[in-house]
Amino acid sequence: ADERIHYSAPSGRIGISMTSSIGRKRIIYRPDGRSAGSNLTLTFCHPDNLIPPMAVILSSTGRPRLSATRSGGSPLTCPS
Repeated sequence: ADERIHYSAPSGRIGISMTSSIGRKRIIYRPDGRSAGSNLTLTFCHPDNLIPPMAVILSSTGRPRLSATRSGGSPLTCPS
């Protein structure tokens, strides 16, 4: 097991909100490793916007990648 080097309890409000692109409510992988459906963008936001949003973009071939922008390059937005 890995040794914990440092731990700090979070202060204030805790949580992450996540929204998905329209039309994709779940991630399903086929036996060949591809993801069923179209591309999917999962946007993760801090509830108080203390850190910039990040996205996990899943291609229809099943490959995930991290991004600070939407798949087309536009900025990520978080609910207010």
